Amino acid sequence: MDKQDDGGPAFPHTQEYIDGDGVRQLAWGGMSLRDYFAGQALAGMGGTFLDIWVSSPGQEVTSLARHVGVSADAVEVEPEETVARACYTIADAMLAVSKEQADA
Repeated sequence: MDKQDDGGPAFPHTQEYIDGDGVRQLAWGGMSLRDYFAGQALAGMGGTFLDIWVSSPGQEVTSLARHVGVSADAVEVEPEETVARACYTIADAMLAVSKEQADA
């Protein structure tokens, strides 16, 4: 299976340190750009999405499910997973458009 393109680090940085053997090491850390985009998608849908969810439970989740390929039965059991899948679908689309624009 191919590795998912995560867009690299969202906030790239290096950290230099000396390990227990006295050897200089460099480390890279932070979340991936894909995770950052998914989190931003979740934050963006938060207010209006939660209002709709509270007023008509499941309706908006079912709509999201159609876009991310989750069965209606799964929505009833795991609505949070449906929302998470939708966020990562949006993040993947954002990475694809970003790559297209960089290649243009």
